[in-house]
Amino acid sequence: MTTGDLAQEQPLPEDAFHLRPYTLACKVDDGFPTNNLVFEYGPKQLITDIRGLAHMSLSLEKNGFCNVRNDFKSMANDEESITRPGGYLDELKALTRDTFKSQGLVAEDVRVINWVHRAAKEDTLFKNETISGGDFKGHAPDTYVHNDCNFFGGDKRIRAVLGDQTTEILASKRIRIINAWRPINNAVQDCHLAICDATTVEHDKCMHGDFIVTPEYVSQTNYAAYSDHQKWYYCSKQHTDEVTFFKQHDTDESSNTRYCPHGAFWKDDPALCTIPRESIEVRLLIVSPKL
Repeated sequence: MTTGDLAQEQPLPEDAFHLRPYTLACKVDDGFPTNNLVFEYGPKQLITDIRGLAHMSLSLEKNGFCNVRNDFKSMANDEESITRPGGYLDELKALTRDTFKSQGLVAEDVRVINWVHRAAKEDTLFKNETISGGDFKGHAPDTYVHNDCNFFGGDKRIRAVLGDQTTEILASKRIRIINAWRPINNAVQDCHLAICDATTVEHDKCMHGDFIVTPEYVSQTNYAAYSDHQKWYYCSKQHTDEVTFFKQHDTDESSNTRYCPHGAFWKDDPALCTIPRESIEVRLLIVSPKL
């Protein structure tokens, strides 16, 4: 177990409320703020290292997340290796089905929503870095506590993926949106991914805001404020063959693990980190039968 500083949402100043809370993921004019949110480091959180836990003690249905080992055959640090037939995304979809099956769940269909590379070389929010051996930059890790979508945003993502089939599928199926995160090129030296146990989230302490992907596509997300009720976990020195699956949305309203707030944190002084933290994160939509 360790302690870590997690940047969490704070109340906005009164003069900020002429706009809804927002985050921009699209290009805007120079000088225009990418968000109007206020994040501050609260009291240090206890963050449990999952390496000290019994095998299979964490699961998607019980906690909203899990960690799985897999020997990937495909590289995941360039677009061709990721998207080609039989490549990384196809391997990941197969692993998702196997993971569901091992936990007594059924994945009738697994679809990729999107994917993103991330890279961190220093403790600087929103600063993108070049991926090792590549000629492109990975997005900076989000070092503030957030969930990728709230219930409205999750529904909107589902409709964007399923299109005209949405109403028919939702009538008889359960949909989960799950992120699959793992390091590439090197094990994580620092800037670990922290995941909050979904059963410990205090929903009334979450602030909702717009997530503007493009001027035409505006989703919604939420940001969890500090709570001593939250239970946080991470995987120390996570290796390239270890995948963290965590829920972002679940259409089953009776579930108490509908989403996991998460964020990156530096365990030690970032200046001591000699190996960049590089990773790939894939958002998946999984169709299951309603029970």
